[in-house]
Amino acid sequence: MFSLLSVNSIYLISTRFEFAEHNLFNEGDAINLLNYSLVYLIFSYLLFSIGYFYVRGSHKVKINFNEGVIRNIDSRVLSILIYAGIALGAVNFIYNSISYNSGNVFQLLLDFGARNHRADDIDGYTILGYQFLLGAVFLYIIKAKRINVSLGLSFYLMCFFTFMLFISTGRIFNTLSTMATVFVFFYFLSTEQLRNKFINYLPFAVSIGTFLCVSLYVLRIASNQSYIDSGGWGMTEWLASIGTLLGDVAHLIIGKGNIPNIPALSTVIFYYGNYEDYLYGESFIYWSYAFIPNVEIEYLGHSISDKWYPSNVGGIPPTIMGELYANFGPVVGVFASFFLGGVFSLIYKLCFTKGTYIALIIYSALLFRFFFIVPKVESAALSNALWLVIIPVIYVFMGLIITAILPKKPVYE
Repeated sequence: MFSLLSVNSIYLISTRFEFAEHNLFNEGDAINLLNYSLVYLIFSYLLFSIGYFYVRGSHKVKINFNEGVIRNIDSRVLSILIYAGIALGAVNFIYNSISYNSGNVFQLLLDFGARNHRADDIDGYTILGYQFLLGAVFLYIIKAKRINVSLGLSFYLMCFFTFMLFISTGRIFNTLSTMATVFVFFYFLSTEQLRNKFINYLPFAVSIGTFLCVSLYVLRIASNQSYIDSGGWGMTEWLASIGTLLGDVAHLIIGKGNIPNIPALSTVIFYYGNYEDYLYGESFIYWSYAFIPNVEIEYLGHSISDKWYPSNVGGIPPTIMGELYANFGPVVGVFASFFLGGVFSLIYKLCFTKGTYIALIIYSALLFRFFFIVPKVESAALSNALWLVIIPVIYVFMGLIITAILPKKPVYE
């Protein structure tokens, strides 16, 4: 994600900031702030890398995971939980679909771009069942590993079903990162030979992931336009809308700040310490408020949006380096990157040293829902990663409880 900063910089310079929606300055000031931002980012990245590798050390972490407490779950219970998760996901989607449009259960998918209207259009809208389906996907992999069988067609159909349910929420990155989390979990439970094959295909996988991100983003905007026009679009309208959007794809992705947002970072650098007081670490506890009922907090990205971009809908993430700057200023912000890199490395070592499936589920979620995306967003994204694994982990402990009360298999001599 850090590498996209160079793409953003080239785009801003080549277009002279004309299409940068979050730029508040004239071209001369914007270039000066861009140069300052890049120097700050480069030093921050260097210190982050030093901190990461200093904590990690030269010792190679051994990839050897075990079931841990999951070994106590009866295989029959694993099967029950897998089928139950599939059923809960299906029932949840059918409920949402019928509540949204009783005449067409697939309309929810066609209108996936209108995600901001879900609560208004669907009474009791929930995706809790989708989370249980995700838990079932993890358990399917665990069971296959336990009985030493390959993942068959039924598993890939299950993954496709999971993808379709999550994409119906309209959250593209959340959907793709969810599927990537499943893949990482499967990757680390695979044999070394299979892992090496995965590495060889990594460039292809990255290309496919990039294509999916861009395609789904364009489709989501077209879907939202269709919703605003009260639906009824035919193939001609869809193709016309998609064609127009593809012609403006650079502006849609870079100009709108869908990759690490340098203009937003420039705004932070210009105002904090000059016109706004530093936050002194306050925003780094915002993620915890997501787990406290009936407590509302204005995240840093939303605060930036409200203060300097009042016509914007939603938050404008300042990047994690921007958040460090807003909290501590340039000098402490750069050196805090060293600490941040060390923390990321420590989490990696702890998960792999623990070596249990639950630790791997948590690390897989953190890898894509937090470590990967945090250069673009802010530390509050940690709650998004943790929410991804809460239900699957609860699902595991449900299996332990059911196993404890389940009649034992008779043992025959």
